[in-house]
Amino acid sequence: MRRYLEALIAGNEGAARALLDAPNGSPDARPGEETFIDRATQIVEVRPHATTADDAIVEVDLRTSKGAYFDRFHVRRNQNGVVIVEHSFIKP
Repeated sequence: MRRYLEALIAGNEGAARALLDAPNGSPDARPGEETFIDRATQIVEVRPHATTADDAIVEVDLRTSKGAYFDRFHVRRNQNGVVIVEHSFIKP
């Protein structure tokens, strides 16, 4: 999840997309955060919450040039490492 956000901050959408594990055509198969994440973005706080041995929910507070945002990720460990299976964000 941190690598995903850092890739978007660096402007590397391809690297971010590679960390998403969702069916093609699904909203979760593409980054949506590129509309507000830029090089000025700071990861303020990360709060992981394990749900099973291989799954977790990770909540992230971001400070961007467009204001504060809250991201929520469902991550899963698989044979390739940790991937993002769902993600959403809001501007509080």
